[in-house]
Amino acid sequence: IKVAAASRVTDIYGPIPYSKVGTSNTVPYDKQSDVYAAFFNELDEAVTALKSYKADSPMAAKIDQIDLVFPNSDNQVRFKNWLKIANSLRLRLAMRLVKIDATLAKTQAEKALDPANGGVLENNSENFKITVPADGTYSNPLWFISKNWADTRINATLSSYMVGVKDPRISKYMSPVSNDPSLTSVAGQYIGIRAGAENIEKDKYQKLSALNTEGSTPTFVATTAPVLMTAAEVYFLRAEAALRGWNNAGGTAQSLYEKGVETSFTQWGVSSGLSAYLNDNTSK
Repeated sequence: IKVAAASRVTDIYGPIPYSKVGTSNTVPYDKQSDVYAAFFNELDEAVTALKSYKADSPMAAKIDQIDLVFPNSDNQVRFKNWLKIANSLRLRLAMRLVKIDATLAKTQAEKALDPANGGVLENNSENFKITVPADGTYSNPLWFISKNWADTRINATLSSYMVGVKDPRISKYMSPVSNDPSLTSVAGQYIGIRAGAENIEKDKYQKLSALNTEGSTPTFVATTAPVLMTAAEVYFLRAEAALRGWNNAGGTAQSLYEKGVETSFTQWGVSSGLSAYLNDNTSK
Protein backbone atom coordinates (compact mmCIF):
# COMPACT_ATOMS: atom_id res chain seq x y z
CA ILE A 1 0.00 0.00 0.00
CA LYS A 2 2.87 2.34 0.83
CA VAL A 3 4.56 1.72 -2.52
CA ALA A 4 1.29 2.01 -4.45
CA ALA A 5 0.62 5.43 -2.90
CA ALA A 6 4.15 6.85 -3.02
CA SER A 7 4.73 5.71 -6.61
CA ARG A 8 1.90 7.98 -7.76
CA VAL A 9 3.50 10.91 -5.97
CA THR A 10 6.99 10.45 -7.40
CA ASP A 11 5.67 9.77 -10.91
CA ILE A 12 4.00 13.20 -10.80
CA TYR A 13 6.63 15.23 -8.95
CA GLY A 14 9.95 13.38 -9.46
CA PRO A 15 12.25 13.65 -6.42
CA ILE A 16 10.31 13.41 -3.14
CA PRO A 17 11.06 13.03 0.58
CA TYR A 18 10.98 9.29 1.16
CA SER A 19 13.80 7.44 2.91
CA LYS A 20 14.15 9.96 5.76
CA VAL A 21 10.48 10.77 6.34
CA GLY A 22 9.70 10.78 10.05
CA THR A 23 13.31 11.09 11.20
CA SER A 24 13.45 14.86 11.77
CA ASN A 25 11.62 18.12 11.19
CA THR A 26 13.63 18.80 8.03
CA VAL A 27 13.47 15.94 5.55
CA PRO A 28 15.73 15.78 2.49
CA TYR A 29 14.43 14.84 -0.92
CA ASP A 30 15.53 11.55 -2.50
CA LYS A 31 16.48 11.22 -6.15
CA GLN A 32 13.75 9.44 -8.07
CA SER A 33 16.14 6.61 -8.96
CA ASP A 34 16.72 6.06 -5.22
CA VAL A 35 12.99 6.18 -4.54
CA TYR A 36 12.37 3.49 -7.16
CA ALA A 37 15.19 1.37 -5.72
CA ALA A 38 13.51 1.64 -2.32
CA PHE A 39 10.18 0.62 -3.87
CA PHE A 40 11.68 -2.57 -5.28
CA ASN A 41 13.36 -3.40 -1.95
CA GLU A 42 10.11 -2.84 -0.07
CA LEU A 43 8.22 -5.01 -2.54
CA ASP A 44 10.86 -7.72 -1.97
CA GLU A 45 10.10 -7.56 1.74
CA ALA A 46 6.35 -7.66 1.15
CA VAL A 47 6.58 -10.60 -1.24
CA THR A 48 8.77 -12.54 1.18
CA ALA A 49 6.28 -11.98 3.98
CA LEU A 50 3.26 -12.86 1.84
CA LYS A 51 4.87 -16.02 0.46
CA SER A 52 5.65 -17.21 3.98
CA TYR A 53 2.03 -17.03 5.09
CA LYS A 54 0.66 -20.33 6.36
CA ALA A 55 -2.87 -21.34 7.26
CA ASP A 56 -1.98 -21.32 10.97
CA SER A 57 -0.16 -17.97 10.90
CA PRO A 58 -1.33 -15.56 13.64
CA MET A 59 -3.86 -13.12 12.28
CA ALA A 60 -5.51 -9.94 13.55
CA ALA A 61 -8.91 -10.70 15.04
CA LYS A 62 -10.57 -8.06 12.87
CA ILE A 63 -8.72 -8.77 9.63
CA ASP A 64 -11.91 -8.41 7.56
CA GLN A 65 -12.43 -4.90 8.93
CA ILE A 66 -8.80 -4.01 8.25
CA ASP A 67 -8.57 -5.46 4.74
CA LEU A 68 -10.89 -3.39 2.56
CA VAL A 69 -9.53 -4.91 -0.65
CA PHE A 70 -10.42 -8.55 -0.01
CA PRO A 71 -12.86 -8.49 2.92
CA ASN A 72 -14.61 -11.67 3.97
CA SER A 73 -12.02 -13.79 2.18
CA ASP A 74 -10.49 -17.07 3.14
CA ASN A 75 -7.05 -16.06 4.39
CA GLN A 76 -5.27 -18.40 1.97
CA VAL A 77 -7.02 -16.64 -0.91
CA ARG A 78 -6.55 -13.22 0.69
CA PHE A 79 -2.77 -13.46 0.90
CA LYS A 80 -2.38 -15.05 -2.52
CA ASN A 81 -4.27 -12.09 -3.99
CA TRP A 82 -2.16 -9.55 -2.08
CA LEU A 83 0.92 -11.33 -3.40
CA LYS A 84 -0.41 -10.90 -6.93
CA ILE A 85 -0.94 -7.19 -6.26
CA ALA A 86 2.67 -6.84 -5.08
CA ASN A 87 3.98 -8.56 -8.21
CA SER A 88 1.67 -6.57 -10.49
CA LEU A 89 2.81 -3.32 -8.91
CA ARG A 90 6.42 -4.33 -9.47
CA LEU A 91 5.60 -4.98 -13.15
CA ARG A 92 3.96 -1.57 -13.49
CA LEU A 93 6.96 0.20 -11.96
CA ALA A 94 9.40 -1.82 -14.07
CA MET A 95 7.61 -0.86 -17.28
CA ARG A 96 7.87 2.82 -16.35
CA LEU A 97 11.67 2.48 -16.38
CA VAL A 98 12.10 1.03 -19.86
CA LYS A 99 13.41 4.28 -21.36
CA ILE A 100 15.39 5.21 -18.25
CA ASP A 101 17.11 1.98 -17.23
CA ALA A 102 16.24 -0.84 -19.62
CA THR A 103 18.35 -3.42 -17.76
CA LEU A 104 16.73 -2.75 -14.38
CA ALA A 105 13.30 -2.67 -16.01
CA LYS A 106 13.81 -6.12 -17.56
CA THR A 107 15.19 -7.59 -14.33
CA GLN A 108 12.30 -6.34 -12.22
CA ALA A 109 9.64 -7.24 -14.78
CA GLU A 110 10.90 -10.78 -15.13
CA LYS A 111 10.98 -11.10 -11.33
CA ALA A 112 7.36 -9.92 -11.20
CA LEU A 113 6.34 -12.39 -13.92
CA ASP A 114 8.24 -15.38 -12.52
CA PRO A 115 5.52 -17.92 -11.58
CA ALA A 116 7.62 -18.97 -8.58
CA ASN A 117 6.93 -15.57 -7.04
CA GLY A 118 3.17 -16.04 -6.93
CA GLY A 119 1.81 -14.65 -10.18
CA VAL A 120 0.09 -11.39 -11.16
CA LEU A 121 -3.51 -10.20 -11.41
CA GLU A 122 -5.36 -12.30 -14.02
CA ASN A 123 -9.08 -11.78 -13.46
CA ASN A 124 -11.39 -9.07 -12.22
CA SER A 125 -12.10 -10.77 -8.91
CA GLU A 126 -8.48 -9.99 -8.00
CA ASN A 127 -8.58 -6.29 -8.94
CA PHE A 128 -6.97 -3.87 -6.49
CA LYS A 129 -9.99 -1.85 -5.40
CA ILE A 130 -11.20 -0.45 -2.09
CA THR A 131 -14.50 -1.62 -0.64
CA VAL A 132 -16.55 1.34 0.57
CA PRO A 133 -17.88 0.71 4.10
CA ALA A 134 -21.64 0.64 4.39
CA ASP A 135 -21.76 3.10 7.29
CA GLY A 136 -21.62 6.14 4.99
CA THR A 137 -18.44 7.62 6.44
CA TYR A 138 -16.62 7.29 3.11
CA SER A 139 -17.77 7.36 -0.52
CA ASN A 140 -16.27 6.89 -3.95
CA PRO A 141 -14.27 10.10 -4.53
CA LEU A 142 -15.07 10.33 -8.26
CA TRP A 143 -18.78 10.04 -7.50
CA PHE A 144 -18.51 12.57 -4.68
CA ILE A 145 -16.73 15.17 -6.82
CA SER A 146 -19.07 14.69 -9.76
CA LYS A 147 -22.28 14.75 -7.72
CA ASN A 148 -21.49 17.35 -5.09
CA TRP A 149 -19.20 19.81 -6.81
CA ALA A 150 -20.86 19.69 -10.24
CA ASP A 151 -17.87 21.36 -11.86
CA THR A 152 -16.05 18.36 -13.35
CA ARG A 153 -16.57 17.04 -16.84
CA ILE A 154 -15.03 14.33 -19.02
CA ASN A 155 -11.76 15.30 -20.68
CA ALA A 156 -12.13 15.96 -24.40
CA THR A 157 -9.18 13.70 -25.24
CA LEU A 158 -10.91 10.70 -23.68
CA SER A 159 -14.25 11.39 -25.36
CA SER A 160 -12.50 11.96 -28.72
CA TYR A 161 -10.70 8.62 -28.51
CA MET A 162 -13.73 6.64 -27.39
CA VAL A 163 -16.08 8.21 -29.94
CA GLY A 164 -13.52 7.98 -32.72
CA VAL A 165 -12.69 4.29 -32.30
CA LYS A 166 -16.30 3.39 -31.50
CA ASP A 167 -15.49 2.07 -28.04
CA PRO A 168 -18.58 0.22 -26.68
CA ARG A 169 -17.52 1.06 -23.11
CA ILE A 170 -18.21 4.76 -23.55
CA SER A 171 -21.66 4.74 -21.97
CA LYS A 172 -20.16 3.14 -18.86
CA TYR A 173 -17.54 5.87 -18.57
CA MET A 174 -19.63 8.98 -19.23
CA SER A 175 -23.04 10.45 -19.83
CA PRO A 176 -24.08 12.08 -23.13
CA VAL A 177 -24.52 15.82 -23.55
CA SER A 178 -27.70 17.01 -21.86
CA ASN A 179 -30.86 17.54 -23.89
CA ASP A 180 -30.77 21.32 -23.69
CA PRO A 181 -32.32 23.81 -26.16
CA SER A 182 -28.95 25.55 -26.55
CA LEU A 183 -27.28 22.28 -27.53
CA THR A 184 -29.80 20.68 -29.86
CA SER A 185 -27.16 19.98 -32.51
CA VAL A 186 -25.07 17.81 -30.18
CA ALA A 187 -27.62 16.58 -27.61
CA GLY A 188 -27.11 12.90 -26.88
CA GLN A 189 -23.52 12.90 -28.15
CA TYR A 190 -20.43 12.36 -26.02
CA ILE A 191 -18.41 15.57 -25.83
CA GLY A 192 -15.88 16.45 -23.17
CA ILE A 193 -14.01 19.64 -22.28
CA ARG A 194 -10.37 20.33 -23.11
CA ALA A 195 -7.96 20.15 -20.18
CA GLY A 196 -7.00 23.64 -19.09
CA ALA A 197 -9.79 25.35 -21.04
CA GLU A 198 -10.39 28.82 -19.66
CA ASN A 199 -13.16 31.41 -19.57
CA ILE A 200 -16.00 28.97 -20.17
CA GLU A 201 -19.13 29.78 -18.20
CA LYS A 202 -20.12 27.08 -15.73
CA ASP A 203 -23.66 26.85 -17.10
CA LYS A 204 -22.20 25.92 -20.49
CA TYR A 205 -19.64 23.28 -19.57
CA GLN A 206 -22.01 21.69 -17.08
CA LYS A 207 -24.07 20.52 -20.05
CA LEU A 208 -21.17 18.50 -21.49
CA SER A 209 -20.46 14.82 -20.83
CA ALA A 210 -19.92 13.97 -17.17
CA LEU A 211 -19.09 10.85 -15.23
CA ASN A 212 -21.92 8.32 -15.52
CA THR A 213 -23.66 8.88 -12.17
CA GLU A 214 -27.23 9.29 -13.39
CA GLY A 215 -30.03 7.23 -14.92
CA SER A 216 -31.48 3.88 -13.96
CA THR A 217 -28.13 2.05 -14.13
CA PRO A 218 -25.34 4.48 -13.17
CA THR A 219 -21.79 3.15 -13.28
CA PHE A 220 -20.67 5.24 -10.33
CA VAL A 221 -22.61 5.47 -7.07
CA ALA A 222 -21.53 6.40 -3.55
CA THR A 223 -20.51 2.83 -2.76
CA THR A 224 -18.67 2.03 -6.01
CA ALA A 225 -15.23 0.69 -5.06
CA PRO A 226 -12.37 3.03 -6.11
CA VAL A 227 -9.99 1.10 -8.36
CA LEU A 228 -6.19 1.26 -7.95
CA MET A 229 -5.08 -1.50 -10.36
CA THR A 230 -6.84 -3.97 -12.63
CA ALA A 231 -6.15 -7.28 -14.30
CA ALA A 232 -6.75 -5.54 -17.64
CA GLU A 233 -3.83 -3.17 -17.02
CA VAL A 234 -1.62 -6.11 -16.10
CA TYR A 235 -2.44 -7.88 -19.37
CA PHE A 236 -1.36 -4.73 -21.25
CA LEU A 237 1.88 -4.63 -19.24
CA ARG A 238 2.47 -8.29 -20.05
CA ALA A 239 1.79 -7.57 -23.73
CA GLU A 240 4.56 -4.97 -23.70
CA ALA A 241 6.85 -7.40 -21.91
CA ALA A 242 6.18 -9.95 -24.67
CA LEU A 243 6.80 -7.29 -27.30
CA ARG A 244 10.18 -6.63 -25.71
CA GLY A 245 11.03 -10.33 -25.61
CA TRP A 246 11.14 -10.62 -21.83
CA ASN A 247 10.71 -13.96 -20.09
CA ASN A 248 7.50 -15.27 -18.52
CA ALA A 249 5.12 -12.87 -20.24
CA GLY A 250 2.80 -15.84 -20.73
CA GLY A 251 1.70 -15.28 -24.32
CA THR A 252 2.22 -13.23 -27.44
CA ALA A 253 1.92 -9.46 -27.51
CA GLN A 254 -1.29 -9.74 -29.52
CA SER A 255 -2.94 -12.44 -27.39
CA LEU A 256 -2.14 -10.63 -24.15
CA TYR A 257 -3.28 -7.26 -25.52
CA GLU A 258 -6.58 -8.72 -26.70
CA LYS A 259 -7.04 -10.52 -23.38
CA GLY A 260 -6.56 -7.14 -21.68
CA VAL A 261 -9.30 -5.58 -23.80
CA GLU A 262 -11.61 -8.53 -23.14
CA THR A 263 -10.94 -8.33 -19.40
CA SER A 264 -11.69 -4.60 -19.44
CA PHE A 265 -14.99 -5.18 -21.24
CA THR A 266 -15.94 -7.68 -18.55
CA GLN A 267 -14.84 -5.31 -15.78
CA TRP A 268 -17.12 -2.57 -17.14
CA GLY A 269 -20.03 -4.94 -17.75
CA VAL A 270 -20.01 -4.58 -21.54
CA SER A 271 -21.18 -7.85 -23.07
CA SER A 272 -21.17 -7.08 -26.79
CA GLY A 273 -19.03 -5.38 -29.41
CA LEU A 274 -15.68 -6.88 -28.41
CA SER A 275 -14.96 -8.63 -31.71
CA ALA A 276 -15.96 -5.64 -33.81
CA TYR A 277 -13.84 -3.37 -31.64
CA LEU A 278 -10.75 -5.58 -31.88
CA ASN A 279 -11.10 -6.04 -35.63
CA ASP A 280 -11.77 -2.39 -36.47
CA ASN A 281 -8.57 -1.10 -38.08
CA THR A 282 -10.06 1.91 -39.86
CA SER A 283 -11.73 4.07 -37.19
CA LYS A 284 -9.59 6.86 -35.80
